[in-house]
Amino acid sequence: PDKDFQWILRCHDHYSKYSWGYALISKEVQHIADHLLTLFNQFEPCKILQSDNGREFTVSVIKNLKIF
Repeated sequence: PDKDFQWILRCHDHYSKYSWGYALISKEVQHIADHLLTLFNQFEPCKILQSDNGREFTVSVIKNLKIF
């Protein structure tokens, strides 16, 4: 295990049952938004974005995504 990456962002498509995992150095908003944008650019933006309501995933992540 790499000591720099201590967090995992897991994205799951409920329709296809496919999952993606991204290693994160920190839970900063910009890191999460960057990985979500990568996923959205690879496929298409999702219609529903659901989270576990963690403190790091709040309105600020959504605000970062809305600028695109």
